Amino acid sequence: MKAPSVYIAAPLPLRARALELAGWLREAGVFVSSTWHASERATVAVEAALSEQDQDEIAEQCLREIARSTHVALLCGPPTDRHGNVAEAAYAAGLGLPVLACVLSDGVLPTLVLRPLVTVVRDEAELLAVIAGVGGGS
Repeated sequence: MKAPSVYIAAPLPLRARALELAGWLREAGVFVSSTWHASERATVAVEAALSEQDQDEIAEQCLREIARSTHVALLCGPPTDRHGNVAEAAYAAGLGLPVLACVLSDGVLPTLVLRPLVTVVRDEAELLAVIAGVGGGS
């Protein structure tokens, strides 16, 4: 069985939460395959100023990282106009990867269309339990 490798999908306003989750997963011995959240370029302002070629390169890198992963952790927070994480979750589901939606206390699942594609987890502990294959999720 392949060792767990998790891509963290989150809207840019939840970047700090994605960084926290990445650290928590690494401490638990899980490889974090996503790199977008560690980049200083991961801000709305910087992203808006990028050339189309730079935007395409970042998108392609994210898709490659998802394809190399065993799971995708989808962080869902308050409503936002940033929806790249929804596309990432749908792409992962299309590849047959488990998508674990962690809906934060002030959050909502971005669209009901995701409901049949994801497993909803309550918190990071349940996320890790599902990744480790010891239960959890709804």
